[in-house]
Amino acid sequence: MFSFLIQEIPFGVIGNKSPIAILYGGVGPDQWAPKFHMDELVHMRSNGRIPKSVHCTFHADLKHDFVVNTESMVPIVTQYVVRTINRFLSDTREYWQDSVEIRSRL
Repeated sequence: MFSFLIQEIPFGVIGNKSPIAILYGGVGPDQWAPKFHMDELVHMRSNGRIPKSVHCTFHADLKHDFVVNTESMVPIVTQYVVRTINRFLSDTREYWQDSVEIRSRL
């Protein structure tokens, strides 16, 4: 079982300062990040045990080893990252406007 205490502390510390986005894949079995971990996080978020700034997304076609499957998996992850950053920036435009510059080598 995923330890709730181990999750609550870092998610609380980081999630109270900035948004957190986690992408889970559905092609598996995935022993490192199984979907039930995401389900536990969603449950903890709905119960107020971790901040609402923790966002989990499930992509059924994503495989955990996306880094080595560059042709099929990396575009999925790249699109997710860009969309998520843009969403966070638009949600917090005033906060980010003067304090952060995002650079990428993608």
